[in-house]
Amino acid sequence: MKLAHLLMASLLLASGAGAAGPPAYPNPPLSVITDPPADAKNPAAMAVVRIPTHGVSINGVLYVAAGSGSHPTLLLLHGLPGNEQNLDLAQAARRAGWNVLTLHYRGSWGSPGTYSFAHCIEDGKAALAFLRAPQAVKAYRINVDRIVVAGHSLGGIVAARVSADDDAVAGTFLIDPADIAATGRDFADPAKKQAFVEGELRGDMPPLAGTSVEALSDETAQAGEALDLVAAARKLADRPLMVIGAERGIGQRGKAAAEAAVAAGGPWVQSETWATDHSFSDMRIALSARLVGWLWTVPPRATSFTGPGWNGGNVFARIIRGELPVAKVYEDDRVLAFMDNHPESVGHVLVISKTAHARNVMEIDPADLARLIVVARRIAIAERDVFHPTGVVLQQNNGNASSVPHLHIHVYPAYGDVPSLSTPAKEAPLAELEPVAAKLRAALPK
Repeated sequence: MKLAHLLMASLLLASGAGAAGPPAYPNPPLSVITDPPADAKNPAAMAVVRIPTHGVSINGVLYVAAGSGSHPTLLLLHGLPGNEQNLDLAQAARRAGWNVLTLHYRGSWGSPGTYSFAHCIEDGKAALAFLRAPQAVKAYRINVDRIVVAGHSLGGIVAARVSADDDAVAGTFLIDPADIAATGRDFADPAKKQAFVEGELRGDMPPLAGTSVEALSDETAQAGEALDLVAAARKLADRPLMVIGAERGIGQRGKAAAEAAVAAGGPWVQSETWATDHSFSDMRIALSARLVGWLWTVPPRATSFTGPGWNGGNVFARIIRGELPVAKVYEDDRVLAFMDNHPESVGHVLVISKTAHARNVMEIDPADLARLIVVARRIAIAERDVFHPTGVVLQQNNGNASSVPHLHIHVYPAYGDVPSLSTPAKEAPLAELEPVAAKLRAALPK
């Protein structure tokens, strides 16, 4: 977590567009060039899946990362018709600890149904729903708060639109993305229309079912906001967005989208144009390295500053409503203090506001914050008197250093070295926490 946080901080300074090419990678991320140690209990796996969408089930493959616990997950979308599936990127991301879902849209490469650009977007949204379904979350250990969508070429506009229409997507990675609406506007020039039809459609029809050159040409000519890359990018300004274009491809489309996101106020936007072709044929290692390095800078959506606001479904809100049991140390009409069930040390207490709907210190009313500090001080005094530590830590995290999107203050005894909250501590059962809570309650100063 600390490494990812530092990477994010450094990369945010590079917002904007215009890099001439990929960075040099004399030492690319290990997951790009090295197999990780095998995990006998939770090995890496490949699952063939069927994704329900609009009355049919399309073909997908889910590359499951090794290791226990939940995994961040990448939805990777291919272009038209999908000859380049970027599975080398999928494998690199999996070796880095990410699940990766790839798919074939309706009517493409054996998936049932009728192919169209609009259907591709619908299928991308269906894939997100599939990843969030409880059975998939459990089976593939998916962290639903850290789902990223990536797409290449046509998959780029699909990824951008899917993310723009889904506030819970954590970040978006676009590889030389297409802009169908902009291409349709270019049809005002007959020569450009003919070039698109002959260069992009005429030879791509064999893997596609239920469509034709004429149908896709007409859909392009009539494309509206749903297939407008720049319009989608403006809605992605509130979260991490990486756009990598190709000089010998359609890099100007991605550059325009990135510039629109920056103009919309996006501080987490990065854009680069590389000296390669549309398929990145001679820069695959660099592309894998860039993807893997960027993925780890994307924080969980709900707990980051880029995420949606406070919501009543978070675990602390449920505790306040009495839906989850805790060992209480203190409670009044505005504040609740209870034992952390993953204590850094014996006596670790969390102090939360019962009335403030705030994720972080920037969002909370000063009066509510002052009340929390008063209670935290009382808890600290009780911990000093009960445990006689060398010190008492008060810690409050904001953004992607926080695990729950509800402001909370950690108060816990320290003995010499201060524990690190970046490493999850062992879970303590409620029966062990209750006696500790009772000691602290008795020691609270009046």
